[in-house]
Amino acid sequence: MDINGFSASARIYEGIINGQKYRLTNVQDQFEGKGYKDLDMGDRRRLDDSIIHATVVRQDEPTHDQSSIYTIFERLNTGGINLQPQEIRVALYHGKFVQVLQQLSGEQAWRDLYGAKSQRLKDMEMILRFFAFLYYADRYRRPMKDFLNRYMASNRSLQKQGETELRQIFVKTTETILEGIGNKAFRPERAVNAAVMDSLMVGIAKRLTTKGDVKDKEELRRCFNALMVNSDYLRAVKTGTSQEANVAKRHQLAKNAFSQVK
Repeated sequence: MDINGFSASARIYEGIINGQKYRLTNVQDQFEGKGYKDLDMGDRRRLDDSIIHATVVRQDEPTHDQSSIYTIFERLNTGGINLQPQEIRVALYHGKFVQVLQQLSGEQAWRDLYGAKSQRLKDMEMILRFFAFLYYADRYRRPMKDFLNRYMASNRSLQKQGETELRQIFVKTTETILEGIGNKAFRPERAVNAAVMDSLMVGIAKRLTTKGDVKDKEELRRCFNALMVNSDYLRAVKTGTSQEANVAKRHQLAKNAFSQVK
């Protein structure tokens, strides 16, 4: 292997990465704790003679997202434990927006509402879903995962909504829901209902944006309780939740329910 033009490989050969001593871990016993210089001559020769193949995939159209690359990644994702959609997004759309989502997922009000942290990033996906419907709802079309991909790509570097704006509306919305409705707000039954979550969050966020802080928390809870027995709303959050008509219906009903809260 020619290492002269590959600084990363050269650092591995030297045994130093990011200024720290590099040693192999979670490998076969004979390689555990070793660096290149610790390998026997035969293993060094096999490494030196190895070829690492790389395929570069570039999407020319459409230019605003990486939907084709996402699809390729998803189809290749068939071995071992399959990655969840948000895990793929974090890898594919890595940047400042991912960092904001990671930080917001640790906010205490969100944790109280959502529950335990998800090892497969489902909680982070719910935060993304809130922002997507708050700022990008007019572009919604099925499937849901593609809609979330498009929004995440559009704000990958926070070029549309910045960190301060995202943080302020997210924190204010979650704290208002927790204080006014309680930690079961997203659970009309036992588990978190994503359709209830996105419509409730967006409806209250729009109320906060237009009228400021909610002063009458009792009125907020009464409006929530009324929404939870609205037959049209319940249909839109229980069946066909990704259908365009049901998405529009539940969001409009939630917006109407909270718009007049003082």
